[in-house]
Amino acid sequence: MKWVPHDYQRKGVDLLCRQPGGAGLLLDPGMGKSSIAMAAYLQLKDNMPKQRDIGPLKMLVIAPIQPMYSTWPNELAKWDQLKGLRISIVHGSPQKRVRALEVDADIYIVNPEGIKWLFAKPQLKLHPDWRVLCVDESTKFKKSDTKRFKTVKHHLFKFWWRWIMTGTIAPNGLEDLFGQVYMMDRGNALGVYITHYRQKYFTQVGYGGYKWVPNLTATETVTKAIAPQVLQLKAEDYLTMPDMVKIEREVELPSAAQATYAEVEDEFISEVSDQTIVANSVGAQGIKLRQIANGAVYDENGEPALVHNEKLRALETIVEETNGHPLLIMYEFKHDRLRIQSLLGNECVCITGMSASTLINTVDSFNAGEVKYLLMHPGSAHGMNIQKSCHHIVWFSIIWDLELYIQSTTRLYRQGQSNPSVMCYHIVASGTIDRVISKALVGKATTQRNIEENLRKYCGL
Repeated sequence: MKWVPHDYQRKGVDLLCRQPGGAGLLLDPGMGKSSIAMAAYLQLKDNMPKQRDIGPLKMLVIAPIQPMYSTWPNELAKWDQLKGLRISIVHGSPQKRVRALEVDADIYIVNPEGIKWLFAKPQLKLHPDWRVLCVDESTKFKKSDTKRFKTVKHHLFKFWWRWIMTGTIAPNGLEDLFGQVYMMDRGNALGVYITHYRQKYFTQVGYGGYKWVPNLTATETVTKAIAPQVLQLKAEDYLTMPDMVKIEREVELPSAAQATYAEVEDEFISEVSDQTIVANSVGAQGIKLRQIANGAVYDENGEPALVHNEKLRALETIVEETNGHPLLIMYEFKHDRLRIQSLLGNECVCITGMSASTLINTVDSFNAGEVKYLLMHPGSAHGMNIQKSCHHIVWFSIIWDLELYIQSTTRLYRQGQSNPSVMCYHIVASGTIDRVISKALVGKATTQRNIEENLRKYCGL
């Protein structure tokens, strides 16, 4: 097919091509960020003066596994204008990665976990002459103290164009912006050091000042500083989107489970049958409480102890009510996965931890109706296109991470959804930490919306 871009996609291409140094596409999942980036790269490549000392323009893409193997190659194969571009996937065994670097391609794609290997000294001499860097899902670099950030940081000067792409720019607040924006502009907008950034825009609170809270003008000042470099859009403003219907299924813990929950909450220790449940810290306590709310908890030996089956019963009811429709089911702990698989049997396939090729085949089977229930950890949600075959998502457990929550729900809530409504089920245990997490997610979502609204205001959109 011929790529006929939406108006916002034309704006995106123009921004990436004209912005000196770096630019960002802060677009909801499903708005075609990868096709915009490839179209912009192609435009730069075609308009680049042919100089002997420069050579052909080449691009390095850093992307999660699923987009690396499916989204980018699929977008390239789909559109006539892009079919001439050559992709080399730098992944697999060291030998495969070396061969991928030696291939004469236009676009080289590596996953964030491959960064350390890619920029190690033995590989530096194999690097093509990359001039364009595209970081797909830039929130992978939101923490400036990580090894992957520090590794790429030392090589940013080599790239004439640096692009970041994400649909969740600040899932946990303004602090998440620093690392991503630095990948784009090397400190031009928000400064070079995270310590200076915090001191300028945040206030220390809490015991010992361990927590940084944005000051009253931080959101407006920070978004105004980065607005000229980014395009921030919401899918519902530009595309025909389905309705998002959220349905809460509340379950009551049986008295024995309530007693176990209360003991861990108050005393950090409890007994389930002949198994001892111990929380050695406040952080561990929170994890244990979430597990108990879900129905099972790991004991002091790492073995799961069954506490109740109320959430499983709620899931079984949802399966009956959806009357054979495909379900995307999100779980958090291994014992959740095992109990869900035991309930749903062979019709349920878990994709967490699958190899790239197996994952692609499984998703194809799900889309073809050969797999009825797709079970997945939220951390595996990047890059899957299942919106044409499924419009029901079930959260067996509520998670803290807004980014992973959004990434998971937008597997279905996106352009191309074949149903007019997406049904999003939350199974919540009353009187437990589930309620606290739900409230925290709402707060994080409000913060992100404020940042997005300020960006659109200063971008003139």
